[in-house]
Amino acid sequence: MSEAKKAMEKKSDYAEIKDAFSKFIKSWETNNMDGLDEVVAVDTYANFSIFGESCSRDLLKNNLKTRTRKTTYSRFLINNYVCLIEGNRAQQSAGISALMSDSSGAEYAHYCFNGLFANSWVKTEKGWQMQSIRFDLLTDDANILTRDETGFFITVKGTGIYLLWKTGRLLLTRTDSILAQG
Repeated sequence: MSEAKKAMEKKSDYAEIKDAFSKFIKSWETNNMDGLDEVVAVDTYANFSIFGESCSRDLLKNNLKTRTRKTTYSRFLINNYVCLIEGNRAQQSAGISALMSDSSGAEYAHYCFNGLFANSWVKTEKGWQMQSIRFDLLTDDANILTRDETGFFITVKGTGIYLLWKTGRLLLTRTDSILAQG
């Protein structure tokens, strides 16, 4: 195989893995666990610092569904994506930044976090699938009054003031956190 053809295959594999990782993150963000079937191997091993271990895709889906905070708004952003491919195996890392909020009650609560993924991929007949997943929570930010001991939102005093960034994206202030204590 020519060097040019190998380079094109690697570029295609890189794009496929990046797309598959994006599907994984979108499934988590939207709480659509069936979306993981396409991109996570059945026998995957996952270790989330915030959830613990899962030794199969079904256990991972259950952990993500039951242990992720219940929200009315959720946006995840992938950053610093890197992938190294060797044949039918790949190593990939990426950071995520997440903003989650709950406005379903009389008061408003938010939760933000940043984390780092380090994943192993294998190329199957279905395409690239995650074989092992490691997620480490790096930072989180929420008013401690907005979470109970299980991590779910509770009602707080606050104004629910938010600002719209010039791009139209929601940018939250820490006003809720400050006013909740006052």
